Amino acid sequence: MDDRQSFAAVVKAGTTISVPARSAIEPAVIVRQGLDVGALAQGGSLAGVVSGQPYFLLPEPLPLFRNLYPGDSGDDVLALQRSMNAAGYPVIENATVDGLLMSQIAALFQSDGFELPTSGEGDSEAHAPGALPAEEKRKNAFIPYLQLLPIPRTGGTVVSSLPVGAALNGDSPLMNLRISENYVEFIADVTHATALSVGQELTLRIGTKDAKGRISAIEGFKDGKDGQKSGRPVTVVPTDATVGPLLTENLTLTVLSDGGASRELAVPLSAVRQDASGIYVEKRAKQPTTVRTPVSILKSGGGYAAVAGDIGLGYEVLIS
Repeated sequence: MDDRQSFAAVVKAGTTISVPARSAIEPAVIVRQGLDVGALAQGGSLAGVVSGQPYFLLPEPLPLFRNLYPGDSGDDVLALQRSMNAAGYPVIENATVDGLLMSQIAALFQSDGFELPTSGEGDSEAHAPGALPAEEKRKNAFIPYLQLLPIPRTGGTVVSSLPVGAALNGDSPLMNLRISENYVEFIADVTHATALSVGQELTLRIGTKDAKGRISAIEGFKDGKDGQKSGRPVTVVPTDATVGPLLTENLTLTVLSDGGASRELAVPLSAVRQDASGIYVEKRAKQPTTVRTPVSILKSGGGYAAVAGDIGLGYEVLIS
């Protein structure tokens, strides 16, 4: 038995999400992009500036629904405190807007040259420079929930963003992030799938270049539709960073499993069957009847499957 297998695979697009934003000021115009296309977006990053208001990214979950003032409390405050800790701005998780939380939010804004808005002269004038003395600004500062945008904790790569001068309408996305890289997928039949496992290393052959990849998921059996092959979809992510740019969407390539050759007790692949109870073969008991015999698949290759179970050399099995 030579269990080294090759699979025809295709590159699938990674996951992309949108980061929507709203503005309390009209007109809402993009005056600065905080991150260039291709840049890493993470907790604490400046996403952009809209009509003079900075928008920052923070790790989700971030269920904010109101502006927060000193002394406010609730589950939304606790979520914000946890998000700030994840972004590298240490606060106490006490579900109350205390002085430490206010100072860390202020530090987040000041990291890009902005101050927290104030409510002393009405929110519509909160960003007017010099509207309040410095001490009054500090006392009347609040946390503007619309300017804190949730993103996955792992961050993402900017694939597009609204250009400077564009209008922010409704819940239109301020930017789009790719939160997972392109990956490789192939379909393994029932027999081959038993020899694969999550975490297993495989070889990606892209033209004349070989690179390593790792199985990240093996899905359940799916019937083939629209000409697709039936079997279990297998997801492979590259572990070689240099191969990433080569994995363009819809590219076809070959995936090779590791293995070797050895003598094994084997049956033809067409004799292997599977139902809800497991994998089995139909072993001949006596003419003309057969007996369902559970087996384990050890490896496969060359049209045969190496098996273990109540079966031995010379037994007859039913093939399709």
